Amino acid sequence: MCGIAGAWSTDTINSTSFIAGLKTLNHRGPDNLGAWSSENGDIEMGHTRLAIIDLDTTGNQPMISRSGRYTITFNGEIYNYKQLRGELQRLNSDISFLGTSDTEVMLYIFEYYGVEDGLKKLRGMFAAGLWDEVEKKMYLFRDRSGEKPLYFGHINSSLYFASETSFFQKIDQNLTLSPDGVNLYFAQGNIPAPYSIYKNIFKVMPGQLLEFITPEKYSSSFYWKLAVNNSSNHKKSFQENADEFETLFLSSIEEQMVADVSLGAFLSGGLDSSAVVSAMQEISPRRVETYSIGF
Repeated sequence: MCGIAGAWSTDTINSTSFIAGLKTLNHRGPDNLGAWSSENGDIEMGHTRLAIIDLDTTGNQPMISRSGRYTITFNGEIYNYKQLRGELQRLNSDISFLGTSDTEVMLYIFEYYGVEDGLKKLRGMFAAGLWDEVEKKMYLFRDRSGEKPLYFGHINSSLYFASETSFFQKIDQNLTLSPDGVNLYFAQGNIPAPYSIYKNIFKVMPGQLLEFITPEKYSSSFYWKLAVNNSSNHKKSFQENADEFETLFLSSIEEQMVADVSLGAFLSGGLDSSAVVSAMQEISPRRVETYSIGF
């Protein structure tokens, strides 16, 4: 878990307020706090890092692509980054990587395939802000199922985005509650995307790509939606379906166990977490550490 934040304005961003907002995300990433700003100060991007892959400084963010075109602040993990890294090196054997992070691989993917087609290649949990210096565009995007949070909104005609609403409270201490957000909270105990508890602050939807051509003008698209296959073959036996599920399940767990730090799992006492830990233990040569919380 990391914290990300960013801003884009037609004027100069107040760096003091921005850094104060970024520091509210320290609990999401205590290993490093990084910030980047454009030459004229109209763009700010920040990152609080929890180091999981590439523990060296080469994994710190915000990260700039080797060509200088893209700057990214990214929260999450790309599970298939090693396969994508190999794919890139097959495309161009001259590609060299400064480190071993999945973030650096992402930037190369965007360089070679573009943002939308590049996103379609990623498997993982993530939320990010991406600045394109060539096209002068800001992209915001979120993983397919919306596992990682990403909020955005406009304050004094400037675009702001962050992992949590605490960031926006530092930028504007007079934020007003959203009647829609409050109603949703009392109706179902949570506030689903695209709403938030604050007026004019919204959540990026799962699988959504926002493309800002100015701080206030943007377009929205979905780079991924769950496919509905009405012509699926229902003639498979129960055992065939069970075997296929087990293969997919183990493959998914194995992808998510790639890390440069030790791994553990939370046990809730239910079927889901028990199945995940069972799969982890089947894959891992070492004993899997587990944790439970009582209150």
